[in-house]
Amino acid sequence: MEVNPGAAEPRRVEELWFEEGGLIIRAQACLFRVPRGILAARSPIFADMLSCPQPPDSEALDGCPVVEIPDAAADVTVFLKAIFDSSFFEAYPHTTNFATVSAILRLSAKYEVEHLRRRALTHLSSRFPTTLSDWDVRADDEGPLWRRSSWHDDISEYICIATIQLCREIHAPWILPSAFYMFCSENPAPQVILHGTQAPHVELGDHDKAVFFAGQLLQHGTETKDVGRFLYFPSTIDTCVTPKRCGKARLAALEGFWNNYQEFPSMPLDIWDENDWDDLGICSICRGVLEKIHQEAREACWDRLPGVYGLPSRKDLEAMKKTAGVL
Repeated sequence: MEVNPGAAEPRRVEELWFEEGGLIIRAQACLFRVPRGILAARSPIFADMLSCPQPPDSEALDGCPVVEIPDAAADVTVFLKAIFDSSFFEAYPHTTNFATVSAILRLSAKYEVEHLRRRALTHLSSRFPTTLSDWDVRADDEGPLWRRSSWHDDISEYICIATIQLCREIHAPWILPSAFYMFCSENPAPQVILHGTQAPHVELGDHDKAVFFAGQLLQHGTETKDVGRFLYFPSTIDTCVTPKRCGKARLAALEGFWNNYQEFPSMPLDIWDENDWDDLGICSICRGVLEKIHQEAREACWDRLPGVYGLPSRKDLEAMKKTAGVL
């Protein structure tokens, strides 16, 4: 096998080096020897590639043709493991991680391995739900198994940008509202929005930079303020039996809410939680009324979120998700 001077010495990936394999795939400096018939059966792209007659001077190693692909070796490793090891990448809700999901999703879409594409999409979607009820239990280990996220990497600027890029690439727009929301919640610096993250580097496309800047203004301001409105409006609850005490408690909580807003200005769905209700110190009548108002405001925010980032309606996004075969 010829190697370019200065290039890394090719090395076998032992866990994906099958002696009975009739095809060698090279990705960067890694070599994979796999059964060509199985690969062709799983991927119509590889089937077409392998059906073409090989020229006499084509590259070969150990009597096997060598096909070089332009993908990252780490991504190709997990992609091929998912094809040839049925226990490696099991269906949702089995646990996995973002790096594995994103690599398999990208390459299964590229090489048209449909069952892996659907499986990876379901895993990715589990952390970026399309309903508010699923959003509220996505990372809850005590929630129903079929509604939890199957991967638990800490959300970061890198994961958010990488997810937005990937969903644009593979046409999975139903994931984008939650991904944009999470990215905004990270309060990224303008440098990150404009030029991406470092080590590893990922960067929003120009269209998404413009979309995000516009959406960030709304999520940062209007949406969070609307969700917190229940603390001061209505000013009184007609059926409250302790209006002075409850009014004083709400004013104190409002001050705390705005203090939190200064620190977490872009988290309208999450800035007030069950612990805050327990600490509020209002009567049960006021709590019941205000919980309903607060939840209605969260639901309205959730429904507006796609429009905040220039995306189709929730109804349309849900239909796209269903058409894609995602659970």
